[in-house]
Amino acid sequence: MEEEFTQRYQIINSSEELKKIPTRKSYTRPLHIVTYWRKDNDFLIEKTTLTLGKALKQSDIEAAKSIHNSVEEHFGLTRKEVFSVLLELYGGQNGYYVVDLKNRQYFYFKNYEDMKVKLEELGCKPVDY
Repeated sequence: MEEEFTQRYQIINSSEELKKIPTRKSYTRPLHIVTYWRKDNDFLIEKTTLTLGKALKQSDIEAAKSIHNSVEEHFGLTRKEVFSVLLELYGGQNGYYVVDLKNRQYFYFKNYEDMKVKLEELGCKPVDY
């Protein structure tokens, strides 16, 4: 059970490996909208990249990173509590999850395309690089 609450990372050793990884469009989103996915009985946390439109002091950047790393706690929840609700509501199905921490809303999607639609409904905008 404890392994359900761990994060996993993939190490890329070459540019050839990097080319083989499918890319996804990033979304700007409010801090309280987080996404997870579940695969092989593990919840994985999709980290968002802090995109800053103006120069910030280093202390502002560190404060933003601190909130980002514990965003669930910022809204009075723990990751374990969030994952427990997702397990209870959706039975641990593999797929994608969008959670609105502020409003305590939980959404499940079998495929990434449906999740993108929900993100846009919640005011998240795709980012073009």
